[in-house]
Amino acid sequence: MNRTAPLAPMPGDNLELESLLRILDGLKKTAEGAMLHSFIARGVQKFREPEMQGAFLSFTDRLLERYLANPDADPATRVRVKMIQQRLRLYRGDEPAAPPVTAAVLAPAPDSKSMQMARQMATALTHGQEIDDLLRASLDAFDTGSDPGLAALREQLKRGVNELLGEHRTLQQNLVTTRQEVRVLDDSRRELAERLNKARAHTQVDELTGLSNREAFLKQLDAEVGRAKRYGFSLAVAVLDVDGLNAVNKRYGQAAGDAVLSTYAAEVMSQFRGYDLIARYGGDEFAVLLPNTQKDGAARAMDKARKLVASTYIEIQGASIPLPSFSSVLTLYAHGEAPATLLRRADEALLHAKQRGRAQSVVALPPR
Repeated sequence: MNRTAPLAPMPGDNLELESLLRILDGLKKTAEGAMLHSFIARGVQKFREPEMQGAFLSFTDRLLERYLANPDADPATRVRVKMIQQRLRLYRGDEPAAPPVTAAVLAPAPDSKSMQMARQMATALTHGQEIDDLLRASLDAFDTGSDPGLAALREQLKRGVNELLGEHRTLQQNLVTTRQEVRVLDDSRRELAERLNKARAHTQVDELTGLSNREAFLKQLDAEVGRAKRYGFSLAVAVLDVDGLNAVNKRYGQAAGDAVLSTYAAEVMSQFRGYDLIARYGGDEFAVLLPNTQKDGAARAMDKARKLVASTYIEIQGASIPLPSFSSVLTLYAHGEAPATLLRRADEALLHAKQRGRAQSVVALPPR
């Protein structure tokens, strides 16, 4: 009968391998145990890389479990295997046994970490394949001599290795399927995020003019008022109301009125500074936030817009007509007042101005 010589740690081996070999050394006290020790020791010698040791230790534990499940196994060896298995699990720091791994368990949340986990599991399964191949070759090479008990044990262990190999193949296939599902989920998540971002942006933009809408204007006004409070900056707000837009709609149709508003957005409102916020405030109203701007600077910007309107024409139903004028109100933020108070002052002043006629311009300063 082929007896295995004690397996001494090779120079440079880490403490992890040395500890494993000491744990397995008790197997050599029986013939069947010596056979188990032989091919496990060969695996220890081959699989020394840290990333492969975990896979090999797991395989060793499962192989010992298979041996214990054999009712014909040598009783003395069974006792030693049971003791070694307990020590091995303590050595590995295992938690209580987990439920069988299935495709559902392997399906992770669709994020970047999930794909990394899938790749790591694929690597571990590849190592498991190598371990299976090594142990099966070791069993084929082991000389049982004329001992029928050892020959039967070798056949049983070979069947166990084949069963484990089948489990690996099934798990690998499940993992491939799961990785494909994860990739699809990742793609779907990215597509959904893009749609949500577009939808979110759409809720802040006026569809006709492409300018910020009233909701976006109010949100930015709150932010600018907060900055003015913290740093003492000045803040001007202007509201423009296009004169006679209803008359344009009645005479030329809704499309003509939309063209007037679009022209205002593209030709008139674009002359404001890049950091001024321009918004479509209402049906025929535009609003402008002018941060860090005093009354005179804001008034000059409004005069420039008024002159630009006076020199702009628009094509409607084959005719070139002047762009309608606008009435406006300009107000300043008073430190400490609420944004709603500022807007109410502007709205009331603009209403009174329009009652006097078209192309009205009024400055509504906050009360002292």
